Amino acid sequence: MLAVFLKIVNTAVSAGWIVLAVLLLRLLLRKAPKWLHVLLWGVVALRLILPVFPQSVFSLIPSTETLPDKLLSGPSFKVNTGFTPVDQRVNEYLGDRYFEGVTVPVGNGRNVMTALAVVWTAGAVILLAYLAVSSLRMRLRLSGAVRVGERTFQCERITVPFVFGFFRPAIYLPADIDSRISYYVIRHEQAHIRRGDQWWKLLGFLLLAVYWFHPLIWAAYLLLCRDIELACDEKAIRGMSREQLADYSQALLSFSVKRRREFAVPPAFGGLQMKKRIQHILNYRKPALGIVAAAVVICAVLAVCFLTDPLAENSNDIGQGQKVENRSVDGSSPGENFFSSAHGMSSTAAELHGIWNGYLFLDLYGQTYRYEMADVDPDTATQAELLDEFTEQPGETFWRIYAVQESPDHSVVLARTEQERNYFSDHSVAAAGEKEDNTFLWRYSPPKRSDPDALQNAKDAGCVVMENGTATFGQEVWQSFVQTTERGESSQVQVAHYHTLDETESTGEYYEAVKEDYPILYLLNLEFDGENYTLHWTEEDTEYVRTYCYLMHYHGGDPDEEFINGTEDIYVLTNDNTVTWTDIVRGMLSSQSGDAIDHYVVYRENEKER
Repeated sequence: MLAVFLKIVNTAVSAGWIVLAVLLLRLLLRKAPKWLHVLLWGVVALRLILPVFPQSVFSLIPSTETLPDKLLSGPSFKVNTGFTPVDQRVNEYLGDRYFEGVTVPVGNGRNVMTALAVVWTAGAVILLAYLAVSSLRMRLRLSGAVRVGERTFQCERITVPFVFGFFRPAIYLPADIDSRISYYVIRHEQAHIRRGDQWWKLLGFLLLAVYWFHPLIWAAYLLLCRDIELACDEKAIRGMSREQLADYSQALLSFSVKRRREFAVPPAFGGLQMKKRIQHILNYRKPALGIVAAAVVICAVLAVCFLTDPLAENSNDIGQGQKVENRSVDGSSPGENFFSSAHGMSSTAAELHGIWNGYLFLDLYGQTYRYEMADVDPDTATQAELLDEFTEQPGETFWRIYAVQESPDHSVVLARTEQERNYFSDHSVAAAGEKEDNTFLWRYSPPKRSDPDALQNAKDAGCVVMENGTATFGQEVWQSFVQTTERGESSQVQVAHYHTLDETESTGEYYEAVKEDYPILYLLNLEFDGENYTLHWTEEDTEYVRTYCYLMHYHGGDPDEEFINGTEDIYVLTNDNTVTWTDIVRGMLSSQSGDAIDHYVVYRENEKER
């Protein structure tokens, strides 16, 4: 529902530009036949109805996605009205004040849009209910109508004539209508039927019910109704003499006051702004062929300019959402090479997306890339190809993006000087560590998730498996290893630590930052040489080795242990055989770094899951 509502909002914004264009054209085409005015409103209707449009260099739509999908997913977003000064001011304001989980609550964008979607749905339902109830009441009022001609009826319960019905429309006249004006009334209503105006007004009202929140759509509907009446007048008076035009005008005046109290949707005789309609009727002259031809051409130009979308910035090369491939140097400048060859346009600064959970997020042409602190020599980075450089406001933080291997998949981002630290501090986000010359280095952080078959491969290899901190496979293998080491005999075992990420048990910011890293499996190789335990494992292409003296066994049945369930068995590598599990946990919870006890939880088993 939220995606549909967001699409409707963006469509309404795009259609608003056409409404403004039609308002201007109606003034320029005052002498054109009024059916062309109705045709202009038809262009607006197509923009509101059709889901997709072709792209064109002639498009005058500034932006088709003023509010991006990131508004729903967070943690931040940028508006795109198509007007750079407006976008800069709005996005600078949002950049300072909108980041979910930092400056606004988690899921703020989705929550706000949900509330607005509920209000929008209620408004649409009310208008549609009004249409249905009004139509039903009118049908009941017309139940006693008497036929007086072909598809023409008289009814004592109505005060103005009108057309009612869609597939088989009929003319309904008041029972007390003056016979001297009934000819003009019927002629007017027949013109409505021949033109199919009942369908135009129904379509206009249905679109109003969907886009009721946009004031320009209300203006468009009201002006559509006026233009329909004027176009019908032109068709009805065609071929009339001056005397007949005067009688026709008098017939309009006779129903002008009563019209206000009648149902507004079906085409009806009379209406508002009688003075303007009568002046138009008395002054009407058949427009010259040249005026009609010019008006038709203008309508066609309007359709070309407003029923097409602007060319996408990346349409010349890669599709939206695809990662940028590395491009070879062709003699252009470094920054120009990356952006021009990859996107078919001149160099444009990348956008700072935000920092959370120690990661930096950069938006590069619709694709968000994640970076992490990198232990890279600045001199090495600056020798690589410079992809882009820009200044981030406020705080004037200077950024440089270099291509270390492939761009941007393995690039390093350099953020300069003390201003960088101040920028981070002001926004209460992750602190960056200092590097040489006060330069902060960030390397692209690809997803760290393991292969889909990693868990099954570990089981097939006979490893002990722990899933999310609890043993689920190979418990017998582990017990055999423990028993062997207790006898002082050398032994080894492989333990696979497999972790998944549960969105319901994580904060929204943390989940969004690391969701691409899960599920992940770490394979530990534990060896006992008769005296010491040596633990080997590899993490992100880095091999780690730790040596411990003891493999401690903590059981939940021990009354002295505070932080262990009664059904749990925990095996921990330590260098002190006097520490308890309670000591270890308290050390982890302490704010004093010296209280932490060196340890590694290598195995954990819950009797309930055996």
